[in-house]
Amino acid sequence: MSTKGWIADTLVLFRYRELLQRLIAKDLKVKYRGSYLGFLWSLLNPLSLVVVYSLVLRYVMGVREISPLLVVTGIIPWVFFANTVNSSTESIISNANLVKKIFFPREILPVSTVAFNFIQFIMAVVVFIPAVYVLRGDLPWTLVFYPMIVALQWIFVLGAALFLSAVTTFYKDVRYLTEVTMMIVFWITPVLYHYQMVADKGLAVYFWINPLSSYFFAYQSSVYFAEIPRWEHWLAMGGWSLAALVVGIYTFRRTRAKFVEEL
Repeated sequence: MSTKGWIADTLVLFRYRELLQRLIAKDLKVKYRGSYLGFLWSLLNPLSLVVVYSLVLRYVMGVREISPLLVVTGIIPWVFFANTVNSSTESIISNANLVKKIFFPREILPVSTVAFNFIQFIMAVVVFIPAVYVLRGDLPWTLVFYPMIVALQWIFVLGAALFLSAVTTFYKDVRYLTEVTMMIVFWITPVLYHYQMVADKGLAVYFWINPLSSYFFAYQSSVYFAEIPRWEHWLAMGGWSLAALVVGIYTFRRTRAKFVEEL
């Protein structure tokens, strides 16, 4: 896997940018075809999760440390991650006819999946910013770090999507295994609780093993606590993002030549 090969692949993807745009537009049309509310569903989904988790955890289960602001801070990036990972397992399989009949860089398929979900994430963030103002009473200056955390999470998600889309082409069970795994990962990732709640129970060390923890702790620092994310979180996010991207690209490049045989 040479640097020249990576650069050449990136340039080829750029030449096929029109196809990438068409795939994203097609996914958006298919998703909202026949829907009265259309794009609003992209906002209602995370909003309904915020309302349900806030009510159940705070008022039904009595976990007073959990506030709507903490929930909304974690839910939006989680929905982006979970939706992208789950749908990436089908990005090659569901386009089998296209892969068999037309030559194009196969990487475009998982990349379009990431881009499609990222557009919905951006739409949710547009609503998220006013929500932060309403829930906090101000907009913390540390929100300037939010785009940097998003960028690092995007790289991590892209690497995961490349890996899962390639592996699922050969092992179809990975699709179902991923769905089950995501339900477990949701609860072991600090989406609904913050670092201090974990540290107080002596469980902090287990969350450092989870690659997603550093991203969500950083989101909480930037939005909920109005603090600069810790340097160790930046270091962990950078390391996990780079590792995910390298593994994803390597796996995809090693297997893409056999996709047609497996489909």
